[in-house]
Amino acid sequence: MLLLAAPCLAAGQPNAAQQAMVKAFRDHVFVALPGDKQKIVLKWQSPVRFGLVSREGVTSRLYYDTLARIEEMREASGEHFVVSSDRINFLVLFSTNTAADVKTYGQQIAPFFSDGIDYHGYFDDYQKNGLTCAGKMLLAPTRRIIAYLLFVSVSEDRSLDDVEACVSRNLLRGMGILEQPAAEAAPPERFKAGALSRLDKQMLAVLYNDAIKSGEPATAAEKAILTIPVPN
Repeated sequence: MLLLAAPCLAAGQPNAAQQAMVKAFRDHVFVALPGDKQKIVLKWQSPVRFGLVSREGVTSRLYYDTLARIEEMREASGEHFVVSSDRINFLVLFSTNTAADVKTYGQQIAPFFSDGIDYHGYFDDYQKNGLTCAGKMLLAPTRRIIAYLLFVSVSEDRSLDDVEACVSRNLLRGMGILEQPAAEAAPPERFKAGALSRLDKQMLAVLYNDAIKSGEPATAAEKAILTIPVPN
């Protein structure tokens, strides 16, 4: 009887999961910065220090679910996260009144607008368009993420589920998974359940592998991805 051996991958040949991850990075991670033609990777290469500023009217569910998403990101990425009130570089600001809170927290917000953009005008536009949350990222000259502001509008006319979906999406943006613009569009289906999806966690694990460097071209990152085991 003739036995046919099952096909197998040659040693070192990328598997289906790694090939799928390259596609996921093309869809969700690689970005061309203003003035650039080629796409690159953006990620943190320093400890991430989270600060959550909460106002009256912010439910404990939203606050603690946000902490849960942060913990999921920490576990998936393997990065060193700190929730702190000191030297914050990832600020999550829950707002019940945009104009008043921008004024109150101007000192904390201002460093995120060192690029010369007027932050009062930025949040005026934000409020006028009725958006739920907006993110503002700061990059070092070496093209790594050094700070991120997530401003979350919370009021009685906003669905808590929609707010949580926006928070989840923009927390991931702050880590370098940039698939949606800072101003929200319709949230992808996977964000509506709150918890990060399997794909989100896999992308974080691969993105924060040491083989991938912030600021490197997408072509180089793709080669690295094809050598990195993708977690289940």
